[in-house]
This record gives sequence, C-alpha cells and structure tokens, in this order.
Amino acid sequence: MPTERFYRLPRAKADAIRMAALREFKRVPLEEASINRIIRDADISRGSFYTYFEDKKDLLRWLIDDRVKESRRIMVQAMTESGGDIWYVFERTMEEQLEIGSREGIAEVFANMIKGNGMSEMFQLGEECGDAPPDRINSSMLQWLFKHLDRTKCPLDVKQFGILMDMHTLAMMLAMKQFFRDKLPKEQVKETYMQCLNMLRCGACPNGKNQDFKERQEKDIYEEGR
Repeated sequence: MPTERFYRLPRAKADAIRMAALREFKRVPLEEASINRIIRDADISRGSFYTYFEDKKDLLRWLIDDRVKESRRIMVQAMTESGGDIWYVFERTMEEQLEIGSREGIAEVFANMIKGNGMSEMFQLGEECGDAPPDRINSSMLQWLFKHLDRTKCPLDVKQFGILMDMHTLAMMLAMKQFFRDKLPKEQVKETYMQCLNMLRCGACPNGKNQDFKERQEKDIYEEGR
C-alpha cells in the first residue's frame, strides 16, 4: 500500500498517478504493465515512484483497495437504509459495483486481472486489502454487518453468517467475470446473480430434499459406530 509520503502529495498529483495507473492496467495485465509508461503519463520520476509504492503490484493493490472501501461504504449505507436486510445489501452492492465499474473504466482492469492469472489474483489482492484477516469471522466489517443484521430475515449465527458472506463473494466473482471479461449484457449478468442469490436465500433443495441428506449423514455415522 502507498507510503505516508504518497498521502502527503497534492490531490492533483495523486489523481494523476491514479489515472496513469488505471490507463496502464486497463491496457495490459499486471505482468505486462510498464512502470516507465505509468511514470511518464503521471509526470513523475522513477525514484519518486518507489518512494510511493513498492512495485507495480503495490500500485494495483492500492487501486483495488479503493474499490474495496467503496464497496464497504455501499454495504454500510444499504444495511442502514434497509434496517439490516442483508439480501437488499447484496443486491444493492452488486448493482452499484457494476455501475461504478462501467463508469470509471475499472472493468477493463478487472478483465485484465482475470486474463493474467484467472480469478486467483483478484482473490489474493482482495484479501490483501482492507482489514480482512485469514479468519474472516474476526473481520471488523463482518462483525459490523452481523451486529446490524435483521435475524428475522437471516437467522444465522456469526460463523454461519461468515460462510454466507464467503459464498456471496463467489457469486459476485462469477458476476464480475461474466461482466468484465466475458462482456455479457448487464441484465443477463444480473439475472444469473439473482439466481445465485435466490439459491443462497432459499437453498438448492427447498422442498425438503435436505432431509434426505441429513438422513444419509445419520446413517453414515451409525455405520461408522458399528
């Protein structure tokens, strides 16, 4: 992440670096990105660049962190507006992220990240941003969401809620891949996402078939104990 020296830069200079980085990461994946091109476009020296960032991956991490913080802002706002309806929060976050990605050109950056190392790089950089530790249950954001959760609409304990958030992240990643890399129409992406969300909310087997799975589990436990 940027050094303190970077955060002391005039807003115009920091914005110039951000825009130069966006242009380069939109042009090519991280591995092919040129620091020389970035510093030329931002009108800074190579020496200055390394007093702000460790390397080009650090620069990309900063851009992604901006999106992570914006996503969290949207989630907090939606959670407050809805009185703790996490399903509304999911829908609202998805809608806003697609809109922001289209407007700011971050879509091409994500597309190049996916082209470079598949989804793994997006997951890795996302994990390195914000305060998310390896144990997500200890994440301050997850704890805040759980504290304000309307449990009449989502009756989960904190561990189950953490699993739900991880599963929703996978649904978001699928949507991002379809929209940013595959260039599918926004409405088609939203339709698939809503199907994923409905499965999270209602289950893949809402008509009692889960009971069959439970019975198989109990039978396996019985057989092991014999």
